[in-house]
Amino acid sequence: LVAVQRISQLKVGFNYCPPGASASANPLRTRRGFNVFLCTRDRSNLMIFFNFGWKFIDVGPMSTSDLRMLSLNRFHLVSDCVERVLCALTHCEKILAPFPYESDSRKFGISEVFKVLNRLSTLSRRGTLTAITGAQECLDIFCGFVVTPELKNELTHVVSSAWSIAADDLLYIQKSGKPKLETDAKGEMRLGRATLSTPPGQVGLPQLALNKHTLRYLEIIARALEENEPLLLCGETGVGKTTIVQNLSSAVGSRLSVVNLSRESDPSILLGTFHPVDIQRELVALGREFENAFG
Repeated sequence: LVAVQRISQLKVGFNYCPPGASASANPLRTRRGFNVFLCTRDRSNLMIFFNFGWKFIDVGPMSTSDLRMLSLNRFHLVSDCVERVLCALTHCEKILAPFPYESDSRKFGISEVFKVLNRLSTLSRRGTLTAITGAQECLDIFCGFVVTPELKNELTHVVSSAWSIAADDLLYIQKSGKPKLETDAKGEMRLGRATLSTPPGQVGLPQLALNKHTLRYLEIIARALEENEPLLLCGETGVGKTTIVQNLSSAVGSRLSVVNLSRESDPSILLGTFHPVDIQRELVALGREFENAFG
């Protein structure tokens, strides 16, 4: 227990050797950018640490200074945006703290910061990174799950302040703005901030009523698809979640698998299952393929 307490109090740059370990043994070391890790190349030395009985380490949240250092080292292209992103993150956390049901009782961290900076890097390479688009990315990642209008307005104000833009401009885009939908001869579809490759001959999204709300949702989904990010859509039955995804999938030529789940759904729907194989039927089908190929 004493060893665990001492390990949990380690700070960045500090080392720790368990009592009884030889002087030549590599110590347990905290490395900047992470929290507590074992740093050793010799597996025999590694066993020294575990023989002392500690199994769990109390790891605190990553500090803002560590987040800043990691972000600057990894995202050189948008290094001038790092401070704005961290400022928006800090203010959003403070506003959401009294509303755990809005944030699912989860603190923001490196995952959200890196996701925003990765998106900003994409926009920068494309030449479309501005204070407005940067603030929109922060809102989508940090506040996309918020449904209360008053709370979302407050978050929009602090994010616009972090990006030094007028809150009214950002509020207008969020509430009344209509993302542009364009296709070109190169096989690209531009949907607001998102750019996706489309099959030859594809012309937009003809089966959808492209009002401002539909285009806004399409832009959010397309940005996640463009960055290969997972996305959870929440809403009542019949509001168009599946329809929007189906049409966007068709527009970009992606394979879409739809699985309907309910309380009665069996795990095998997702995990798969084994079925008896009829050898005679399989051989007949194989015989037909052989005849078609060589007959």
